[in-house]
Amino acid sequence: MVGGKASSDPAPAGGAAGGNAPGQDAIGRPGAVTGAGRGLPGGRPVRIYLHFDAAQLAGCAGLGELGSTGQLVTIDQLRTWCGAAGSITVRPVIDLNRSRATGSYQPTDVMREHLALRDRSCVFPHCTRAAHPVRQSSSGEFSHDADHIVPHDSGGETSTENLACLCRLHHLLKTHTGWRYQMIGPGEYLWKSPGGHQFLRTNSGTTLLTAPHAREKPKAA
Repeated sequence: MVGGKASSDPAPAGGAAGGNAPGQDAIGRPGAVTGAGRGLPGGRPVRIYLHFDAAQLAGCAGLGELGSTGQLVTIDQLRTWCGAAGSITVRPVIDLNRSRATGSYQPTDVMREHLALRDRSCVFPHCTRAAHPVRQSSSGEFSHDADHIVPHDSGGETSTENLACLCRLHHLLKTHTGWRYQMIGPGEYLWKSPGGHQFLRTNSGTTLLTAPHAREKPKAA
């Protein structure tokens, strides 16, 4: 749950009504559905993320968002999808307001999924590289690194409150240069450049809080 929103995913894969995109992965917030949809060769499973306001779900009314695409869907559309799917599996809702932690250095796969659904992309200023919530089929690896905001060897916990999504390039930049940041809210980060200039990074983009020198302005990977 983020910003008072919770997600559920009764959306089937394949043959979906309403002009949505059932044949591709969608990055969104809590919950996922995997199903063998009609019209897909061999019943290829597809995972779709949806998020709805908890009050809307309780009242079975209102609009939700398909992943991070901005595509709106209704409860009735979800019913139609479920009725058309060959099979469907509803996974537990991931509450993004709940903190998850582990005693090891590496976060669990559920924690990695949580981070990707919350951050949606690398959280370095101006970077737009997507953070996918599941391992990539080609490599078996995640598309993003889970960075310890406070380094693990400095006492930083392996928890969703101390982890954020960074692409490999910006993970290395943060680790080996003077760039530092802190989480100020779920999916919201305050960055400080080596020269002391500040950037606010949210899911809506990057805001320059102080004008950086040209050589300090970060470039998207």
